[in-house]
Order: sequence, then structure tokens, then C-alpha cells
Amino acid sequence: MLTSYNNGKGGIHHIAFEVDDVEAIRQEYEGKGLKMLEEKAVQGVGGIIVNFLRPRFGEGILVEFVQKITE
Repeated sequence: MLTSYNNGKGGIHHIAFEVDDVEAIRQEYEGKGLKMLEEKAVQGVGGIIVNFLRPRFGEGILVEFVQKITE
């Protein structure tokens, strides 16, 4: 429930971006000193893999990167 998120301030919990290559995104961000939650992408639901930028690097918002692996 967003009313209890962010110390009761509510707001955006996370945002997702579809990308062509989750691993390339991880390498790019980590090359800039930004850390991802996972060392490599993890299986999502419905033919996708995902990884997340740690919230401290996204102004408190969890940023998800999604790559389709099946049509």
C-alpha cells in the first residue's frame, strides 16, 4: 500500500523500462558507479528477464529494467 511506503509519504514505489539488453544496462550503470540489485538478470514472469537499480541510486525509487526473451 503506497500510503505506508516511504515513511508514510507515499509516492512511486518503482518504475520499469523495457530495454534490448539488461546485461548491457547493468554494465553501463555499474561502470558509472551505480549498483544493481542482482549480479546478473533474473527470470521474471511471462518471458522476461529483469534487474533493478538500487533505490539509493534512483532517488528512493526502485528502477526496473525488463528484457523480453520470448515473443
